[in-house]
Amino acid sequence: MYLTAFAILCPLLALLAHEVTHVAVARRYGPVSLKLLSVFPMFRLHVSVPNEESERGTQLMAAAPLIFGVAVAIVSIASGLWSYIQLSVPYYVEGILILSWAAYSHLSPADVRMILDPSPRPLS
Repeated sequence: MYLTAFAILCPLLALLAHEVTHVAVARRYGPVSLKLLSVFPMFRLHVSVPNEESERGTQLMAAAPLIFGVAVAIVSIASGLWSYIQLSVPYYVEGILILSWAAYSHLSPADVRMILDPSPRPLS
């Protein structure tokens, strides 16, 4: 029962953390406006930044989950945490963690569009 809940909640929490990372980095660069687009089947937020927002800051906000996800992967492999996880938990938990990491650090099409064209757009 606990493993089933872990298998369902871990990727969902990763998607939520992905969106929270966008918001946290956007807040670092100034005030933001948030709009909840959908909750199910996938949690999505629309983040709007003021016109004076720098293009580099907007690009960094869009790429933040990928950058942070890769950094976490490198640190966990270099520190030996990943080897410990592989040896101490059942094999399917490793797969769930990999899926969750991929769900967290992926770039959505909206993220890619914002990286390539960071000019501010109004909320639609």
